[in-house]
Amino acid sequence: MMTLPTYLRKPHLFSNIPLAFRETLEAYSVELKHLVLKLLDLMAEALRMDPNHMRVLFEVGLKPWR
Repeated sequence: MMTLPTYLRKPHLFSNIPLAFRETLEAYSVELKHLVLKLLDLMAEALRMDPNHMRVLFEVGLKPWR
């Protein structure tokens, strides 16, 4: 089951999940994204990079392929 990025979700399947589980899964996904961004910031710091450059690299990976 894909939760993030949201464009990879299959809406016809996601909407069939019970609401309580969907809400929990959504909250988990948001927190997981926060954790990943924090880890990227720490990696950038260790590499003496600008944290924004690391975030840009991460955001590029979230965009749909065209």
